Amino acid sequence: MRDPKHLHAARWLVPTLFVVAGFFTILLVRNSASSLVEYAVPIPAWAYLLFFLIAVIVLTFLRKRTRTRVLWEALFTTAIFLGIWYVFLLLRLPFGVSLLIASFITVLHIFIHVALFHDVFFLLGSIGAAVIFAGWLPAEVLLVILVGFTVYDMVAGPPGGPVQHLASLLASLGFIPGFAFPEKGSDIFQDLDAIGSGNWVLLGTGDVVLPLALVASASGWNIASGVVVTLGMLLGALFLIARRDLHPRAALPGLSAGAAVPFLILLFVHAFLGVV
Repeated sequence: MRDPKHLHAARWLVPTLFVVAGFFTILLVRNSASSLVEYAVPIPAWAYLLFFLIAVIVLTFLRKRTRTRVLWEALFTTAIFLGIWYVFLLLRLPFGVSLLIASFITVLHIFIHVALFHDVFFLLGSIGAAVIFAGWLPAEVLLVILVGFTVYDMVAGPPGGPVQHLASLLASLGFIPGFAFPEKGSDIFQDLDAIGSGNWVLLGTGDVVLPLALVASASGWNIASGVVVTLGMLLGALFLIARRDLHPRAALPGLSAGAAVPFLILLFVHAFLGVV
């Protein structure tokens, strides 16, 4: 997470983001049980992990070989587009209509550079991605992946690390691969180009998708489980913005702990006691 000082708007915008994301995910999963089955893609966990490994290699190559914004923006925009498409599929809209709406929102995002619309675009895509991962992977695998990314974020996320370097590189190219929160609430309607001249908090897409996948998985058991994990995620977000001065640092550890601890307890109760 990147931030100078006294970002008061970010202190309420960040928790609000996770509350909205969590409860929308719960409603989406609980009201779309049949759709989850209908549109589920039978991809085994090993195939997904192999795809992720290949993606990491490609991104590493791009990071070292090119500074072209188009390549980076195409990768992230495509991923978010697929997540948004899946959200509207789960809302039981026809396949073609969902594709049309997702395409329309994506085109608007390309041409409208307002921070608020940018954040909503990434929010919808992150929710869709989280539900996809929760549908593909068992709960235990989700936890292992979350722990792995959290450890990596702790090592690579602090100031001067590769994560900050990559975020700075993309920002210098004029592309924000995640959420942007201004110092003043009214600045949420500003053009994203204002980030270079103002005090903004940047939150990566993965910092939202990974904890949110636990919310989606828990929501498959019942609404109460999803709410508990969402509240835990909210506590992690409050811990994240609790310091007086927010400096560039890993955001995932606190968010992961907030979501993973209640999720692990619920998973134990569900698996061994059959109560959930």
